[in-house]
Amino acid sequence: MTGGRTSAESRRYEDYDLNFTRKDRAFTPEMGARVVEDLQAGMPDFNVRQYFGTQPTIFEDYDHLGLATDRADGRVLGLLASRWLRKPGVDSLYIWTAMVAGSHRQGALFKRLTRFFFERICEDDPRNLPDVVSSKTYNPVFYKLLQGMFPRIDGVRLYPEIPGPQDPALAELAGRIARALNPNLVLVEDTGAVLGGQAMVAPDFFPRMDRSPDERVNAHFAANLTRADQVLCVVTIEPDAKPAVLENLRRRAPDPQPVA
Repeated sequence: MTGGRTSAESRRYEDYDLNFTRKDRAFTPEMGARVVEDLQAGMPDFNVRQYFGTQPTIFEDYDHLGLATDRADGRVLGLLASRWLRKPGVDSLYIWTAMVAGSHRQGALFKRLTRFFFERICEDDPRNLPDVVSSKTYNPVFYKLLQGMFPRIDGVRLYPEIPGPQDPALAELAGRIARALNPNLVLVEDTGAVLGGQAMVAPDFFPRMDRSPDERVNAHFAANLTRADQVLCVVTIEPDAKPAVLENLRRRAPDPQPVA
């Protein structure tokens, strides 16, 4: 599916494989169309076609693309993709897309994919982890996933804090990231809400707002977002905290058992 990968860019589990490619991937339009159709079939309640259809060059624009594919038939079960957001005053790894088929949403697939994804980005050296990670989401569950990926330790900060108040420096950084993504985005710094963020990408992607195990997070999203909006999440990681961040990603998804 990803073409031209090396052993360092794949990982095998009992039921599925994980693959990682960078910007220079050999990825044809036909491959992209198959990814979209597999994800649409696996996420029938979501408008996957609209999401990718409004961003026709997205597979070319991803700097990093991680895919989980079924070992039996090659179906795409999950996707995690990012790009570097580098403009004056902004240097962030932007998590652009995260999708998992309904059949695997409650399992370990996403934790394994995020571990593998960040290991490949940093080439197994925590010093190469990004200083800033950002993403926009309408989904409280994804916010909680970010909390789990980047633990509350010295040197790691997450915006927005739920409940607040917000750190003024992080809120200011979030504003710069929002403007770097699109000058027309409006960030509400007290809540992290990006007005119109979802409508710009795919207004009908989500059939509903999912619920996380954290009622405070659910209430924050419900109170501050319409279907057209998103929350802009920003994580900052100090150099001394990077080994602990990588170790946390690995602890959440232990090494796979050997598979032939």
